[in-house]
Amino acid sequence: MNRLTPTVLVLLVLSFSSWTVDSQEANLDTFLGGWSSILDRFNSMRDDLIHRRHTIPGRSAYEKEGESLSNSGSSAVESSEGTTGEQEFNPEIVVVDKGTGEPSREPITPNWPFRGITNPWIWKGIDSILIPRRPWWKGPNVCIERQVAEETPDSNDANKTEGFSSLIPFTLQSTQCMESETAYSCVTKIRSPKESKTSTIKYQCCHGSRRIEPTGQCVEVDLKNITATLKEIGAAKMESVFSRSTLPLLRADSRENVTIFSPTDEEMMDYEDDKNKQSNEIPASGDDTKDVEPKEADTNDLVSHHIVNGLYKTGDFHNNMVLSTVNNESTIRINVYHYPEKMITANCAPITMPNNFASNAVIHLVGRVIPKPTSTILSLIENDPRFTIFMSLVKQSNLSNELADPDKTITLLAPTDDAFQKLDPSVLSRLQNGGSCYNVVLENHVIPNIICSSAITTMYWHRSQANNRIVLTRNEDNKLYVNDVPVEGSELLGTNGLVYPISDVLIPDNAKPVSANLANRFTSHFLKLANESGVISEWDSMDNITIIAPTNNAYKKLDENEQNSTTDFGYYVAKNLITQSSFFNNKIIETSNGQKLRLNVIEEIPGLISRATIQCARIVHFNRDVCNGAVIMVDSVIKPAKENIITALESMEGFNLFRALIRNSTFEKKLTEESGPFTVLAVDDASLNQQFTEKELTELTSDPSKVERLLQKHILPEMICCSSIRQAPLLLNFQRFRVMDGSTLNAHRDLHGNVKFWSPVINGMATVKKCDVMADNGAVHVINRAIYGGSNREVNGEPEPHMNHQLGNIPLIIQGFWKV
Repeated sequence: MNRLTPTVLVLLVLSFSSWTVDSQEANLDTFLGGWSSILDRFNSMRDDLIHRRHTIPGRSAYEKEGESLSNSGSSAVESSEGTTGEQEFNPEIVVVDKGTGEPSREPITPNWPFRGITNPWIWKGIDSILIPRRPWWKGPNVCIERQVAEETPDSNDANKTEGFSSLIPFTLQSTQCMESETAYSCVTKIRSPKESKTSTIKYQCCHGSRRIEPTGQCVEVDLKNITATLKEIGAAKMESVFSRSTLPLLRADSRENVTIFSPTDEEMMDYEDDKNKQSNEIPASGDDTKDVEPKEADTNDLVSHHIVNGLYKTGDFHNNMVLSTVNNESTIRINVYHYPEKMITANCAPITMPNNFASNAVIHLVGRVIPKPTSTILSLIENDPRFTIFMSLVKQSNLSNELADPDKTITLLAPTDDAFQKLDPSVLSRLQNGGSCYNVVLENHVIPNIICSSAITTMYWHRSQANNRIVLTRNEDNKLYVNDVPVEGSELLGTNGLVYPISDVLIPDNAKPVSANLANRFTSHFLKLANESGVISEWDSMDNITIIAPTNNAYKKLDENEQNSTTDFGYYVAKNLITQSSFFNNKIIETSNGQKLRLNVIEEIPGLISRATIQCARIVHFNRDVCNGAVIMVDSVIKPAKENIITALESMEGFNLFRALIRNSTFEKKLTEESGPFTVLAVDDASLNQQFTEKELTELTSDPSKVERLLQKHILPEMICCSSIRQAPLLLNFQRFRVMDGSTLNAHRDLHGNVKFWSPVINGMATVKKCDVMADNGAVHVINRAIYGGSNREVNGEPEPHMNHQLGNIPLIIQGFWKV
């Protein structure tokens, strides 16, 4: 019995439904008999397709490298059994792969996002019921290039991998496939302890074929010679120049394969109007269109630097690909951009109409005459009188070697002399004398990539060599800007990149002095106070310093008199540069006035700092780099810490009872002499008198064991700041800490922002009334009640009888969320 595909079954069901409605008197046998011829035809076509799917492509004779493809009866593709090292694939023997059938099973069909849509048995419609869809690179007229690169490890690497092979005796293999407009390629990498191999296979339409929509299959096209093709695609002016050329490869009988980058007629006329401009300057579009006959001596040169040997489609191009021209006197650099839209350029001339095929050539129309660079970037700015100051700075640094390196790819943002004259004389003097951040300023003008102006349609950004964001934009008037600084004139093209003349010096924040970085809307009040005290000029001249700057909101928390009071600014300057990578919990920072600040970090995920504090002031901006150090912004004004916690308690009014409890315990010596850190939850006299009767207080203070156990629940052997307590969006999302007796003390921040501490075995919550009274060995927080249940069971660490253990802590948590 014939096996029906799902598609045929669907057609049968639909037809049967129609037959039931419209022809109720018809006979079922007649209906099925009418389909028998269709089924026979379908089975015949299916068998033919299966036969074609398993047909191995034929191989023709070998063709020597360098022979013209146009001489061959079929299209040739390069193939190699293997190469050693990292040399470019260039085999001496070329294997011809006919595209008459489907290629061999390599590579494995990629896992497309919509694999079902590309299934070979999906039908396009009623008009193509018996035509299966398949990828274009599995169709006819497809040529295949294969290459295998083997890397042979040296003796040292072999010794290193000897032990590795015994531990991991397996091979790693990965395949990555990519499709472009002209090619489909797959790269398979095989890695094992003893070998490393990379296999590349590329499918593309054979020369003389091109993909035709809507099927996308490779279809043979009628190829004409170069001159006829140029006229046909709108490059008659370039064809006229070619006809005057004496280059042998442009003769009618030439069979040498070339790739031509041809300007359009309009661009050729613009070029002829502007031909007296410097050869290194990318020509701007003109308005006149007069036809000027170029000199015969220049014709061959003009033609030759638009032609390269070999056939290159856009699918063969990759970013920063360098092609030598036919006369070997210049090069054409290919750049590929994917944002904001895909664009390919040749020496920064945009390819506007790619992949036009002639009998022995591939012709790409470009948006301007291709510049012929002959000098490096260093030579360009050295010989340009606009850049004398910038050049003097470059010569003092290692940047000169980089700009002269022919293997580099650089976009240089070169400030003119007028741009440097706009700087403050002190800043210019510091740069010319090689002062602090001199190299940072220079590196901020270097982009380690080539960004052609034609690729900047609206906005394009990249990181500078100083790791700062550089934004290049083009406005509606076609004017270019770099970080809002206008580009003056046309860009200059060199052999290793290009130069944009700009009208301002780009000084990044990490190259500005402390005073310039503090002049922002967050720390302007701190800068005002520092200016009034006369310390700013001193800070600007210092190196490797860290400024701890309170924000404007931090000063608003203070009384009006305190906001403008002059303080010891040495307390806000660390002796050494502090970077975020050097942060760790309980780090001690020494200030310039001899004080010590404690830095704490909170890691909700191990290894990832979520919050950090200095003297319990939360850091709101990590390491704002400045020229001579860093600026750290905090949300509170830092005040001098007391010598120890006992001293801090004695300086606080209204804590006589709590102080007496500590004095009669073993914690007096610990909190005085040990470095800690400790966190003490102190209860003021008013709160204790409200919570306990006079009799209860007398009983409590008269029993040293009760005092000891009570204080153990109010002292934590770690540094806990109020800012380190997070808000709990869920009822059970609280933080747990250990107190001195080893039991758990929970904490959370309620919906009103109040910090609360509570014990799992005691009813009632303690709300923090005052946060972060700092001492050198810890901090004191004032709470509104003692963590105490009032019975011997609680003091002994046992739960109160009235606790609801089935509900656990739920009633207590709800109480803490809604009660202040």
